[in-house]
Amino acid sequence: MDTLPAFAALSENEKIIRTYRCTALRQLFQKPAVGYLSITNKRLVYHSESKTAASDSAVISEIPLEDVGSINTIIGSSLNLISFIGLSLALYIGTLLLKGLFPDVLTGMGISVVLLLPYLIGLLFEKNIINQEISEKILKNLEGSSVDSLIENANWSFLMRIFRYLFLVGMPLFAYNLAFETQFGRQLFLLRYFILLAGYTVIYILTTGRQRSFGLQVASKSSSNSGILIHGNAFLALFNSSNSAAKTLSAAPAEDAEIVARELGALVLDIQQMGDLGIEKWSRI
Repeated sequence: MDTLPAFAALSENEKIIRTYRCTALRQLFQKPAVGYLSITNKRLVYHSESKTAASDSAVISEIPLEDVGSINTIIGSSLNLISFIGLSLALYIGTLLLKGLFPDVLTGMGISVVLLLPYLIGLLFEKNIINQEISEKILKNLEGSSVDSLIENANWSFLMRIFRYLFLVGMPLFAYNLAFETQFGRQLFLLRYFILLAGYTVIYILTTGRQRSFGLQVASKSSSNSGILIHGNAFLALFNSSNSAAKTLSAAPAEDAEIVARELGALVLDIQQMGDLGIEKWSRI
C-alpha cells in the first residue's frame, strides 16, 4: 500500500492502516493527479498532490475516525457531456452536409430506415431478443431458399460490423428526417430537437460508451465537521477552476475505487468497535 505524502504529517503514535487510490485526473501532457484515501488509527484523510510546470498544488480533507457517522459510496457510469455535445454538433453538421450534397431520394426517410434495419435485425438474433421458438420458425421457413444458403455461409461477425457502420450513418439521418421532415416532427416544434438528441445518444453509446464515475460521502456525527465528499461526477472537473489536486475530488475513479466501496464501511466499523484488535485485523489483511 502507498504511504501518505510528506505534506500530510502524521500525529504522535498515528500509523497508516490502508491507503487507496480513489480517483485519477487525466491531464494533458502531465502525469495523472491521483486522489488518495488513507485510513490511519486516528482519522480518514483524503489527500492529493499535483506538480506541473505551471504550478504545484495539494489538497487534504480529513475527519477523525470516532467522528465518522455514515459512509455512502456510488460507483456507476455517466455520459461525458463535453464529448456528447461535440459528437452531436458533428453529427448535425454532417447530416446537413449530406442533405445538401445528395438528393432527397438518397437521404430521405426510406433510405435511413433501410440503413438501420440490418443492424437492428441482427441484434434481435444476436442478443436473443426474439423468442427462441419464433426464431426457429423463421429459420425453418427459410430452409432451402437462397436466403438460407446465405445465412449459413455468411461471416456474421464481419457483416454485423458492416451493419453497425450503416446504422451509424442511418441513425442521424433517421432522427433528422423524423424531426424535421415528417408531420409528426413539425407538430412538436422545439421538442423535435429531443428526437435528435435521442438519436445522437444511441450513437454516442455505441461509439464512445459511458465513463465510469465514483462518489464517496463520509458524513460526520457532529456539526463541527463537514466530513469528506468526492462528488462522483468526473465532468465537474472540467468546469472546476481549482488547482489540479482539488479537481481530483470530482475526477474519474482510480483502480482502488471498487475496493473502497467494499471495504471502507467494515474497516471503519471494526476500528470504532474493536479498537486495537480492529487495527491489527486490517493491518494483516
